[in-house]
Amino acid sequence: MIEIKYHKGFVPTYPVDKKSFEDKTHREFPYAQKDNYYALCPICENPVILLGLKKTILNKKPHARHTKYDVEGISDFEEIKYEKCPNHKKTSNYILETRNETAESIELYHLARENFDKIIYLIRQHLPIIISTNDAKKLLKYFITHKGWTYPNANEHNLWLMFFRHNAWN
Repeated sequence: MIEIKYHKGFVPTYPVDKKSFEDKTHREFPYAQKDNYYALCPICENPVILLGLKKTILNKKPHARHTKYDVEGISDFEEIKYEKCPNHKKTSNYILETRNETAESIELYHLARENFDKIIYLIRQHLPIIISTNDAKKLLKYFITHKGWTYPNANEHNLWLMFFRHNAWN
């Protein structure tokens, strides 16, 4: 997974990167333990190990993976939540959560760019949340940062939902 959180509940999520980790945890216990760094899965709130921060992994960007064991000070591992978690993947290929740029994905990017106001309108109509101008800017930043138009399931009918992929709403 490419986003984590450091506390349970409705709290912001953060990218898995060294700067964010150090800013939020100061590399202190319980997040920094012996040889590993830990956090929480933003969906199931099970403990995750942060890979690629302490030691670079060749050809892989930093990411997190469920631990499948209790982590002192972070959280106990809950099998049922883990099995139901959308971040739970049976293989490690989940690190590459986007697809390569294609003519179709580039078309989706342009569609989102040219119709952002309509996308915000759809969100306001279909979801029971209030979207301020500032919130809309945050959603757009998230969408661009995570290349929402390249998500494997993105298409012109669900493009507005890609603004919320992986708990974008903080």
